[in-house]
Amino acid sequence: MKSKLFAAILCLGMFMLVSCGDDDDSNNKKPDPNPGTEGNVTPDKLPVKTCKFVVQGRKFEGYDKWVYVNLETGETETKDDVNAKQWRQYGPDGTETDGFGKYNVIKETPAGEPNAPAKWHLAFHIYEPMTNGGEVFMSDLTDLNSIKGLPENVTWVADKKVWLIGDMTGMMTTPTTIGYIAGWANPEMYKWHYKKGMGEYFITMSKSDPSKAPVFFMKFKDGSYALIQYKSMLDETGKKKEITFDYKFVKAKK
Repeated sequence: MKSKLFAAILCLGMFMLVSCGDDDDSNNKKPDPNPGTEGNVTPDKLPVKTCKFVVQGRKFEGYDKWVYVNLETGETETKDDVNAKQWRQYGPDGTETDGFGKYNVIKETPAGEPNAPAKWHLAFHIYEPMTNGGEVFMSDLTDLNSIKGLPENVTWVADKKVWLIGDMTGMMTTPTTIGYIAGWANPEMYKWHYKKGMGEYFITMSKSDPSKAPVFFMKFKDGSYALIQYKSMLDETGKKKEITFDYKFVKAKK
């Protein structure tokens, strides 16, 4: 039972959408060749910056943390998760069912006081991304320096409510117990990586050039936006989960 459940978790990933819509072909849409620009300058005039941070130092740790990224300054900050949580005990007598099997909720805790940084744009729970009220579009473009603005005539995706794995300490106990976080994540930005086999993760590559990752567009309510291109998801030793991406951040027009 434990080995099958463990394999299911590794293959299905670390979050489950509370509500899922139909799949669409928005990623096959080609951005308008003459996109608008909302910032003071177009992104092709800005230098490419690189952001790098560890999201998991040791296996099975870090599920109760978020790494927040300020794209304007390049600063990152790790914070404890303060969302509401529930623990599910899996077994054949479970009255509810999720992607891993039948379960009963044995414990719940309310949300704590918000502790996010005063200013942030993107956050990661291991590899699961969340935006600060932003919307995302995954393009098939691969050259950050050739992009002159936001694409038009594309489908933008906002964050959705999700259940994120928050406590793996009961994974190998009898009966199996897993803690979940009632949080948020962005399904479009989540496409930056994919899983293959037993817990193996890889960066998604573009269709136009399989040797390069696609550029993700993020736009925010204040008119600012960012271009992000993922480079790696492990550190040089291959043991720590470390996210590295190149990006450009365009400030909102004053």
